[in-house]
Amino acid sequence: RLAGLPPVQVHVSTSEFLCGDARHLVELVELAGGDVRLLEWPGQLHVFQALAGFVPEATRSLREAAGFVRDRLDPVTPDATVGSSA
Repeated sequence: RLAGLPPVQVHVSTSEFLCGDARHLVELVELAGGDVRLLEWPGQLHVFQALAGFVPEATRSLREAAGFVRDRLDPVTPDATVGSSA
């Protein structure tokens, strides 16, 4: 069921209730041959990323997620015909 997923990055606090579920998800995606990365953040609250700008770990977590996506996107090549009358 998990085969064919796009790349997955999971961020979880090591102190939150769902940490075990996050680790299990990562294990299942790995077993299915998926591209998966787990980032564990000690001592953070659930959805701590909502505090970006206030909590340094939250800001770093969002930057990690953005970099993960950016690194996996195809580069955009400008199309010379877009916006022209040709």
